Order: sequence, then structure tokens, then C-alpha cells
Amino acid sequence: MTQPLKPLIFVDSNVLIEGLLENFAAAKTIITLANYKKINLMTCQQVITDVEDELLEQSKAMQEFNIILEAWKKMLQKTRLKIVPDPDLSDVLEIKIQYLPLMHHLADIPILTAALKANPRPNIILSGNRKHFNDKVAKKCGIPI
Repeated sequence: MTQPLKPLIFVDSNVLIEGLLENFAAAKTIITLANYKKINLMTCQQVITDVEDELLEQSKAMQEFNIILEAWKKMLQKTRLKIVPDPDLSDVLEIKIQYLPLMHHLADIPILTAALKANPRPNIILSGNRKHFNDKVAKKCGIPI
């Protein structure tokens, strides 16, 4: 009997930040499931940059940043997070025309583009920002959010 494929989840920066810093956040469960190889996680380089910028901003001192950065590196390794390259500008512009009226936020268009252009395509896009990654976007792109 063959094993069913594990869900491939494209994660936004807020999921990774909460999974790292918030002990009782729902995102912690996602990280734990990935740690135990029950799901596969994917994101793009822009999300990684956003997370690291936020971690630096939240750190009160360099020593604290070093501790958080070490935990971040460990999380990346344990979750086996697949990082896809950021999409080409032409792809971003194409998706911007199609989705910006639905998303209402220009900064999330490259993230959505990366998810839509990823190979393999994710089963789910996971973001804590339901205002931008909303049901209208999910319906149009065909990927649950």
C-alpha cells in the first residue's frame, strides 16, 4: 500500500513568525506538524527576508537577536522548509493585474505569485492575514487559503 502524499503548504511570513515566537499560536501546530514530517512547508525568498527583518525589529538587543536567529535556523532545518526563488517581475505584474483588486495589498502580490508559480503547486496557502489572502483570492486561484 502506498503512503498518501503529505500536504504541501505555502506559508506566509506571519505563520513562520508566530510559529517561532508564540508558544500558544495556531501556527505553532503547523511548525510541529512539519517537524514531525506530517506536512511539507514551502515559501519564497521574500517571505524569508520579511521574517528575518521582523525578527531583527522585535529583538531588544543583539544578544536576544542571536538567540532568536539560532532558533530560526533550527526551525528552518527541522521543518525542511522549501524556499522557492522569488518570481520574475513579469509574472508579478501579470498576477498584480488579475488579483490586486481582490487582495487590496500590493506587497502580498509577489508572495501570491510565488505560490501560484511554484512547482509543485501547493495544496494550501496559509496566512494569518485573511484580509489580503481571502476567500475571493482562493476561489480565483483554485488553491484553498
